[in-house]
Amino acid sequence: MSLPEGWISRISSNTGKTYYVNTETQESQWEFPQHPASANPDKVRCLHLLVKHSGSRRPSSWKEASITRTEDEALQIIKKHKERIESGDVDFSELARTKSDCGSAQKGGDLGYFGRGQMQKPFEDAAFQLKVGQLRSSLHGIRDSSDQAYCVNCLPSISNAHRFFTRFSLLLVIKRFSVEILFFGLLCTIYLVSWSR
Repeated sequence: MSLPEGWISRISSNTGKTYYVNTETQESQWEFPQHPASANPDKVRCLHLLVKHSGSRRPSSWKEASITRTEDEALQIIKKHKERIESGDVDFSELARTKSDCGSAQKGGDLGYFGRGQMQKPFEDAAFQLKVGQLRSSLHGIRDSSDQAYCVNCLPSISNAHRFFTRFSLLLVIKRFSVEILFFGLLCTIYLVSWSR
């Protein structure tokens, strides 16, 4: 029986068993694929780190009753977080746990798995359209009704089976040691995405 389009088979060095790799997403699975590969997984799991500023819709958090930092200061904080993550100085979850203004900080920023239609469209589109291992930098203008800075780490997706953005987003996609960067407009968002077995 031949594999559906977009799949390749490999032999596991640990078990000696055959597994299958989706060439679009680089996801792997043990079960023989029944359908052609899809570039878009059904669900992704995200971690995020939120940095609010005084212009945020709700300028307060679990760790600060009143946030007074400016939009530019929030952007600089996000840029520093990005640098620390890229350098390997700190783990994303560890940083989210101590620096995020979101309640998910207690779980290392873990938003859990989500599917299409469960998050705001710009966030969803970015999370589901990423290809692992790419490196690019470009300006886009994602505009929404809130001014907050986010770091987001998208983890293993599931296939076969907070809230607001402003402008300046930084997008990182990580699969093991490969990184993709997508740079948007006025505040900053970092996405780290990993599809690995």
